[in-house]
Amino acid sequence: MKRDERLNAMTVDVEDYFQVSAFEDVIERKDWDAISLRVGDNTSRLLDLFAQYDVKATFFYSWMGGKTLSGRH
Repeated sequence: MKRDERLNAMTVDVEDYFQVSAFEDVIERKDWDAISLRVGDNTSRLLDLFAQYDVKATFFYSWMGGKTLSGRH
């Protein structure tokens, strides 16, 4: 298969499930520190998938409350 030489841009907006506007009436912002993050494992899965297909991307992280992702900095 011939490789497509077009240049594309890939960005990923990373936020945890409780940070989305759909939950703004359910989970108060003041409670975010008490909720465990899921983005670490999910981001790792995405990175593995991107690596499999040689995809380069820029990741934008929203509020993380000073927490680390799966023990990584």
